[in-house]
Amino acid sequence: MHRTLLLSLLLLVTWTAFAQNGTVAGVITANEGGTVQPMPFVNVIIKGTTFGASTDLDGKYSFPCPAGEHTLLVSFVGFEPVERTITVVPGAATTADVTLATPSNQLQQVDVVHTVDRERESVLMMERKETDKLVQTIGAQELRKKGATDVAEGVTKMVGMSVVGGRYVFVRGLGDRYNAAYLNGLPLPSPDPDMKVAPLDIIPTDVVGSISVTKAFSPELYGDFSGGSVDIRTRRATAEPTLRIQVGGGVNTRTTFGTFRSSNGGGSDFWGRDDGTRDLPAGAARPGTNIGGEQLLVPTNLNGTQGTAAPDLNFGLSGGTRLRLGEHIALGVIGSASYRNEHRYREGAVRIVNASNAALIDYELQSWQFNTQSSALAGLNLELGKRHQVSVTSLWVNLSSDEHRVNDGFHFDYADRVHARRYTFRRNSMWVNQLAGHHAFGRADRLTLDWSGSMGTADAAEPDRRQLVYLYNTDGGTTNYRFNAIDRLENHRWYSDLREEELSAQAGAAYRVIQRERDMELHNVLTLRTGYQVRRMERRFGYDILTYDLTGVNAANPGGVDVDAPDQYLNATTYAAGQFTLNNSTGPEADHRIERNINGAHLAAEVDLVPEKLKLLTGARFEQGDQRIVYRKQSDSFYQPQRVARIESDDLLPFLSLRLDLRERHVLRLSGSKTISRPGFREMAPFEYTEFFAGTKNIGNPDLRNGTNYNADLRYELYPGHGELLAVGAFGKVLNDPIEKVALATASGQLMSFRNTGQATVAGVEVELVRNIGHLMGRDSSVWNAFSIGLNATYLCSRLEVGEQNAGSESGTVVLTNAARPLQGASPYLLNADLSWTRALGRTLTLTATAAYNVFGARVFAAGANGLGDQYELPVHTLNFILRGDIGRRWQVNLNLRNLLDAPVRVQQETPNGTSLVSEYRTGVGISAGIGFRIL
Repeated sequence: MHRTLLLSLLLLVTWTAFAQNGTVAGVITANEGGTVQPMPFVNVIIKGTTFGASTDLDGKYSFPCPAGEHTLLVSFVGFEPVERTITVVPGAATTADVTLATPSNQLQQVDVVHTVDRERESVLMMERKETDKLVQTIGAQELRKKGATDVAEGVTKMVGMSVVGGRYVFVRGLGDRYNAAYLNGLPLPSPDPDMKVAPLDIIPTDVVGSISVTKAFSPELYGDFSGGSVDIRTRRATAEPTLRIQVGGGVNTRTTFGTFRSSNGGGSDFWGRDDGTRDLPAGAARPGTNIGGEQLLVPTNLNGTQGTAAPDLNFGLSGGTRLRLGEHIALGVIGSASYRNEHRYREGAVRIVNASNAALIDYELQSWQFNTQSSALAGLNLELGKRHQVSVTSLWVNLSSDEHRVNDGFHFDYADRVHARRYTFRRNSMWVNQLAGHHAFGRADRLTLDWSGSMGTADAAEPDRRQLVYLYNTDGGTTNYRFNAIDRLENHRWYSDLREEELSAQAGAAYRVIQRERDMELHNVLTLRTGYQVRRMERRFGYDILTYDLTGVNAANPGGVDVDAPDQYLNATTYAAGQFTLNNSTGPEADHRIERNINGAHLAAEVDLVPEKLKLLTGARFEQGDQRIVYRKQSDSFYQPQRVARIESDDLLPFLSLRLDLRERHVLRLSGSKTISRPGFREMAPFEYTEFFAGTKNIGNPDLRNGTNYNADLRYELYPGHGELLAVGAFGKVLNDPIEKVALATASGQLMSFRNTGQATVAGVEVELVRNIGHLMGRDSSVWNAFSIGLNATYLCSRLEVGEQNAGSESGTVVLTNAARPLQGASPYLLNADLSWTRALGRTLTLTATAAYNVFGARVFAAGANGLGDQYELPVHTLNFILRGDIGRRWQVNLNLRNLLDAPVRVQQETPNGTSLVSEYRTGVGISAGIGFRIL
């Protein structure tokens, strides 16, 4: 009922906001030396308002405008600005063509620095049309319009993209190990110990200028991808000084103002940092020993807290400017800082069943999480004329999650029911510093040189995770709890820390070997590109686990214990009385180090086979890789020398790409390549981790090897109008030795690991549409022209054939049920659709409303084992609504309604006796609002 009312109100707000508007359109040209040519990227605005647009590559522009008399301002760096009075008629198009001229007193040798706003949809669409690569880009303007708050959410608006678990990106059905992430063209370190690629939800859209996804290999990219390469471009300084502050808040229908449980933490938890409260006590860091002594070394903080869930909060400050330091020199400066937090409550069910569809584990789940996200960006861009640029970028991101989780229910190992509580504080942070340069020489930039370097660190900490497990029964109508003293490892305090350090550098050159003059311009006939890259990565991981022996506590409390007050049983007094002991049960497998060194060189040629019609790109990349893990097994001793597992490879990776311009707005692209897949760091690490009590255990496999991938793409693109697109594509991939998560034989519960599993094939088609509805309907109406539609859909088939597995592998014997199945995480279909409406209300107010819908098809969540079928995550339908108002030049307000359908997230297990729902929860509807003010 409340969702229906909410949607009705949204429609009412949208449709009652109509006003009589017209359209302003035209062509901007420039007169340089007597030659008149169309001018791209020119700013055309209504003076004193936010109405306007940038011209496309043909100099054309078009935008809606309120009826009445206005002053049209046309400006571009290096040309005299032009003002023209126009009269806009309701429901009609007003044509305003303008020719720019250089100032009469401008010296011919002065360099003009062209700055292109790559945050705008229309500019990025033009660049996509002109590029020779299979790339899709979404800019900050579109991200704001569609309500994306982080990069992971932003890429789901692109064709063939989906996100698993809210943060892990799948491209065309291929997950983490088949993808790559870059920041400004340089590799991005990962603060997530489970992932090779950084989880993209760690980067807020506040610092993003644009996000590009390349789905076909080209030799300047590292060869370790087959799905997609995501490049996040940070924001750049604008020509005008800006300083903006924003603040907002929100509520969640399942959480806000409700009861909220948390742990006893530190004073800095609000900011996403631990103040030392959760540090491992120095005297406790002695693996394999009983922690004796008269004093209890760990704090008495197991009770937890209870309060009311506060509304979500976010605020930020951003600014920048571009300073002219001389005729040829300009310095761009940009900076931003932001913070956001949220309280979230989730309840649901977790089940594990056997082949007879009988429950082995059946828990009711409750989870309370307090999440924070902080970021800071600083950037300098020095322009030495229009041919030389040097930039410096520094990005810091910090995420934290403080979770109180309760599992309560049946476990087949115990006669009594189980009640488990876990307090988990996680902190993930990343700091990246980059230096880059671009230089051009000769007529028409015949030689260009690009170089860049990056130094990054990523940290993941899980300090003082506290878990207590109770057994209880309800005999006699009363509930009697006691500590689970049978499995002593389950009552514990856990301390883990990970640091990944990465250094990367690259240099490249492009030389236009053959140039020919056509239409009074030089055109490149043959261009050679070459470059060299080096990447050094090291990840160190370690943990300590302190375990409780609580046999004495149960003996001292025969009437049972209070699950809400464990501190009254586990404190300094009861410790001194000998009721419990504390042991450091850390094993020799706790510490490991992983290194990866990659050197790559490439050579490529771009050949204009038929001028303005057919272009060939071909070449190859040679990549040398050395990946090793230094570790001990659980069965080793602390004094035994560490083991080393190593993967060395020398790979030649060819590629070929063709671009055929069928007509002016019709482009056909064909691409083929060979790439590789390297194992993720955690996939190689032979250390066992359990997500929650009695849950699935995961262990890495040091015997993994690289996989080889063969990729082909075909795509047709039509650009019917300014900022519009219709694209249809097909793709196919063959993956040799793909790495998959598999089940291993175990005496109890579920143990998962990783294997090279034979061969997989992936094939699919993609459709993409970005269109103004007025143009689509053939009606030049101010009403219909206010609407635009975005639609992308993917249909995908994948098949994995599991080859013969090595029973002697260090990590155990594989017990898969199905020898063939779809790839994990590969949805058979993906659909993203959005409908946007933009309307000017008077001279100072512009409203933009967007409804965005997303759904994915059922995808393999986990491979079946021991006679069980596979687990599938069922489709989830998501609907968001975003309303944004620009008030003059300074004020901006927005309203976001997220997850309006509040569809359940469900995982279904296939068994020989039917299907069983093994996990289900809902996340609630999110309602948030914000206000921004531009100080400068």
